[in-house]
Amino acid sequence: MEKTALRRLQLVELAILDEFARRCEAHGLRYFLAYGTLIGAVRHKGFIPWDDDVDVGMPREDYEKFILLCKKDQGGQFYLQEYRTYQKYWHIYAKFRKNNTRKIEADPPPPEPGEHRGINIDIFPYDEVSPYEGIKKAQNFLITKLKFLLFEKRGYQSKNGSFITASAKKGLAKLAPFCFLHAFSHALMTLALGKCTEMVSWGGTDGYKKETFSKEVFFPLKKMEFEGREFAVPRDARRY
Repeated sequence: MEKTALRRLQLVELAILDEFARRCEAHGLRYFLAYGTLIGAVRHKGFIPWDDDVDVGMPREDYEKFILLCKKDQGGQFYLQEYRTYQKYWHIYAKFRKNNTRKIEADPPPPEPGEHRGINIDIFPYDEVSPYEGIKKAQNFLITKLKFLLFEKRGYQSKNGSFITASAKKGLAKLAPFCFLHAFSHALMTLALGKCTEMVSWGGTDGYKKETFSKEVFFPLKKMEFEGREFAVPRDARRY
């Protein structure tokens, strides 16, 4: 992406992040910068120079409250896209989009009529996770397969995760409604058996072993500079 175009994109994403943080702080909801956005805050006090997206995390309890809050207020400049606000949504995390914008992504499926493709930030729910390795492995296996089915159903061609034949996968994706796949994945993500001392982002790309952290890494949250503002980050940001 050409440098000035990338900077314009970053500034729109920053405006979306500002509004997201404002809503969270107005309603006492916890959030934190995550993934490359947090790396940018630590290393650059802003965006990584070549980064083209913004990622934030929220404990599941706060994430669910934010979804309900946005469902009641979908007008104005912003739109919360999640499976409970858009029937054919294909991610297990949410996108907070800015109205009257358009984000061009590499090789997306054709948009559905009326589908919002605006510039966005990604909001990842963090779930408490069972201390039992067998349960985590089973969750990770099933959630990963459900993610591939959601992508297949939406028209993306998944290149890995082929635990069944391509034709069977297409058949399952065609038959299973979006609402069923999301309900099943939601139930699995929030299944935490035993005394939970860790949190995981099932929506991440690295699998539970790299996405799981002790709660003490996150809390209490602190503030860190990002593009001349201060946003919440994990307590031990460098360890994260």
